[in-house]
Amino acid sequence: MLLIGCQSCEADNMTWSIVLVACFVASIAADLQWQQLTNQTTSLTPSPRTMYSSLYAQKSMIIFGGTTLSGSLGDVWNFTTGTSQWKQVATTDNGPQRHGAPAVIVFSGGHPALAVYGGSNGTNLFADGWLCVFLNDSFCTWRLVSASSGFEPRMDHSLVLSANPSAIWLFGGRNENDEALGDLWSFAGSWNQVDKNGRTWPSPRYGHSCIGHPEGILIFGGRV
Repeated sequence: MLLIGCQSCEADNMTWSIVLVACFVASIAADLQWQQLTNQTTSLTPSPRTMYSSLYAQKSMIIFGGTTLSGSLGDVWNFTTGTSQWKQVATTDNGPQRHGAPAVIVFSGGHPALAVYGGSNGTNLFADGWLCVFLNDSFCTWRLVSASSGFEPRMDHSLVLSANPSAIWLFGGRNENDEALGDLWSFAGSWNQVDKNGRTWPSPRYGHSCIGHPEGILIFGGRV
């Protein structure tokens, strides 16, 4: 289990959750112990940030974007667990700068790709879709795949993959009026909203946790 820690600081009468870019790992065992993997004073690391996207694939942790006191970011970083080293991934310069924009790993032309939908650039919210295709572990190319995906522009939503059915799922978030959303969308070639049809349904929320499950998705917590 990997963790990037946080601490809070105050600026302009606002409280920000700022990421400390040191990585820790915990072994899942009876004698659970944390071990720091990197030291931000002695190794190349991402700049401190919050509201970034983070996911794990092929023995690497990928992070994208986020925000600082200076605004939204659009950089991509790769943390290799085998070497405990960060590497900034070079990208084409046409990519988005986003925070509150979750991502999933998909495949495009045989290459792994970071799929990002929605999020904020600090001024506007979006409903677009982007692919960052990894040609190798040091370079990826950005491509806009959808200027509008059908759902309302939002940030702080969840975006996960499921195996059965095979689809990308998007749930909740908050809109331009800072209202919590509770709609569910699936993508299997195109985006389609899932009708409640009288089903038991989570309350509208944002900033929640969501993971894929063999029978769908699991949602926990969040703000309403």
